[in-house]
Amino acid sequence: MPGAGVGDIRDPQLAEPAREAAELGLCEHCLGRCFARVDFGYGNDERGRILVEEHDLETTTPEECHVCEGLMGRVDRMRDVVEADLAGWAFDTFLVGTRVPPDVLEREEMVWEAIGAEDTESAKSELNREIGKQVEARHSGIGRENWTVEFDGPDVNAVLDTRFDHVDHVHKSLFIYGRYRKHVRGIPQTRWPCRNCRGTGCTECGASGLNYILSVEDLVAAPAKQATGASEATFHGAGREDVDARCLGSGRPFVLELPDPRRRFVNLDVLRRAITTCAAPAVSVSELAFVDKDAVSEVKGHRGRKTYAAEVAFEDPVPTETLFKVSDMLEGTQVAQRTPSRVAHRRADKTRHRDVTRCLLVHRRDDGLQARFLLQGDAGLYIKELVSGDEGRSDPSLAGLLDVGARCTALDVVDVGGPSALDATIRAEE
Repeated sequence: MPGAGVGDIRDPQLAEPAREAAELGLCEHCLGRCFARVDFGYGNDERGRILVEEHDLETTTPEECHVCEGLMGRVDRMRDVVEADLAGWAFDTFLVGTRVPPDVLEREEMVWEAIGAEDTESAKSELNREIGKQVEARHSGIGRENWTVEFDGPDVNAVLDTRFDHVDHVHKSLFIYGRYRKHVRGIPQTRWPCRNCRGTGCTECGASGLNYILSVEDLVAAPAKQATGASEATFHGAGREDVDARCLGSGRPFVLELPDPRRRFVNLDVLRRAITTCAAPAVSVSELAFVDKDAVSEVKGHRGRKTYAAEVAFEDPVPTETLFKVSDMLEGTQVAQRTPSRVAHRRADKTRHRDVTRCLLVHRRDDGLQARFLLQGDAGLYIKELVSGDEGRSDPSLAGLLDVGARCTALDVVDVGGPSALDATIRAEE
């Protein structure tokens, strides 16, 4: 097949197919693209010029070209359009794509078939490369932003419609890992739509559409959206505590996902202070770090043991010796827990088995009607039901073993464990 496998653009074997192509009214770009994989180190326009000089051929201007109809002569203009569109965004890596009129692609295919060309490149591919190269060259090493073409997961994908000089772009989401501590009771981890109106707003929720006006998600996301220019944010936590529970200790791991950020270069120490100021006194954060998308599944999939401090009230006084004895009995026990009655309306009714790995009596009030316990167990262990028994739905339980009514009056999560920023596939950002 003419042109196939030839390694020198000046090879005489290319004379006839090049002449046939030129006679169809091609510009130097489109002529060179017929032999794009012949020889290295040349642009397609250079290949076309070499073929013209070597074989005394005549080509047209891009505007008169039978194939591209001026498209290949507008590369500089298209570069400027892409460049102007991206100017308001901060990023490191990008990739240019194009939408080329279908008739251009059809005509080039017809030319290749007519001359038997195999070492070809489409106009779309050349435009993607050439526009990207020019944009990169004009922004290489300039200021904080060093725009670099990246084929695998770029920060920005800019797609130019060559017919209308319109650019659509998709910006890779920014992912920020951290740990939050919830210092107060009464706020959920994530936004909680009103059960009555399902978020549309009603008299029951005061037209807010929410069961709770504030959440950890709201308090953390607002400063992050402002810092990055993202319009939305999604909060991914390593489990969640009850609304009326605090989360203390080193905090609970989370990843904040920020789609389409206008600014990727964020000082995370400044952001941490901004979040803490905005969320005080309810929430504080630590260990902020940029991570990759994989960190979301790692954090959400964390199933490590959790440690809690539980304040327990008894219906009748319980001696200290009895509390110690029952604590020893619970420690190391596997508990069968049917879906608690308090959440049965929104969770599947089934029985789960969880291990209690630690049960330590920390303090007993003198009257024996109240005590504090340190409890550790598998992820998913319902601590309130471990205490109360939930009318037999949780067995064994503290109340059942004591044969005395008991309920958890205050619950704190004191250790969640979970992946660190390093474990969560940290990505270096300056």
